[in-house]
Amino acid sequence: MHFFVPLGSTGQIDTTSVFTNNEGVAVSGTWTLGNRSGFQTVRAHSEEVAWVFTAIALPDAPVGIEMHAGNKQIALAGTGVRVPPAVRVIDRFANGVPGIAVVFATGTGPSELQGAETISDSAGVASVDAWIVGETTEPVSIVATSPVVTGEVHFEARVVDLLFNIEVRAVDEPLPPRLRQALERAASRWMSVLSAHSGMSQVTLAAAACGPTSPAMNETITDILVLARVTSIDGTGNVLANAAACAYHEETGLPVVSRINFDVADLASYEVNQLVDAVATHELGHALGFGTGWTRQGLIADAGSGDPIFTGSSARREFDTAFGAFTGRVVPVENTGGPGTRDRHWRMSVFQLEIMNGFINSPLAPLSRITIGALEDQGYQVRYEAADPFPNFASTMTLPGTPLEMRHDERDLSAPRAGRTMQMVRPVRR
Repeated sequence: MHFFVPLGSTGQIDTTSVFTNNEGVAVSGTWTLGNRSGFQTVRAHSEEVAWVFTAIALPDAPVGIEMHAGNKQIALAGTGVRVPPAVRVIDRFANGVPGIAVVFATGTGPSELQGAETISDSAGVASVDAWIVGETTEPVSIVATSPVVTGEVHFEARVVDLLFNIEVRAVDEPLPPRLRQALERAASRWMSVLSAHSGMSQVTLAAAACGPTSPAMNETITDILVLARVTSIDGTGNVLANAAACAYHEETGLPVVSRINFDVADLASYEVNQLVDAVATHELGHALGFGTGWTRQGLIADAGSGDPIFTGSSARREFDTAFGAFTGRVVPVENTGGPGTRDRHWRMSVFQLEIMNGFINSPLAPLSRITIGALEDQGYQVRYEAADPFPNFASTMTLPGTPLEMRHDERDLSAPRAGRTMQMVRPVRR
């Protein structure tokens, strides 16, 4: 008789092969359960028969609590966060421990809790019933503790009066002050364009899933998180930055987590030419999916040809309104420049100063209704009234010399299924 722990179970058994005794009984050696709680099995078989033995491994004593869900959320003033904050009580093997008391308490900022004293469930998870934030936009926090174990878990929430959120988070090192300020202004600019949430998602990403130095992630994301860093790409000129989505919302198909890498060798030229804000706004547009998401959404035709076009109906409508009797195919996409410039931007020969051109030569590059229409075609809800005047933009200020080519790294983090570089994440619902 052969005894073994089947694939997918855990633990070990000392004796793998034994013979039956005079009564036809075969007794295995010691079966040591693994450190994973729940059902565990051993299989026994001979040429004639097979049998499965099952045991239930209970969790060990609780040793701590860890974050489970609901951290770093965004909530409108005076409302409840969408995901009730939850912790998980664990044993020394990270198994969830049921039946343990957990207490949540308010920390900084005005807020209130409902169901603050609770007991961990069969998976070791304990959560509040509701967390209601205050009427102001002051950040708020709560803390979870248990009388049984040491340690505490802190939850933070931002209170906003906007309906869409873009969080920019530095990776590796703090961003240079000028770039950080530009990204903050750029995020506010795009948030003024987007009029409704694209979704909340519980995102779990492994380390390096969003670029080689991106951290592991397990948190609730409201709308989009953009990871930004300054790094060495290819020296002065050539690729100025690269931007791509790392995780998409499963239902809307819109980015949930994106990354932007700025080439350290090119930052000085941005500042000298007063283009830091324009470049930051441009790159955040790509992080939202402009250009980088067109192929997977089927919104570009004839990519790589001499006359690629954007096919979304909203952008087409706004282009017709802005340009009238245009004789070419609409909406014209850049057909010149290096890899990462063509096929991902508006065509500069037509759009001139627009912020999402493949080339930038003005610090006052306008964000047009056409670009807003393209975002609507991608699935965002938008405010057209947030657009700049275009094409009759009030300022025609340009810079001397060659326009700055917004060439990007042509590689994209867009593998088709979860488990690869790009991940689909499920929406969070109450």
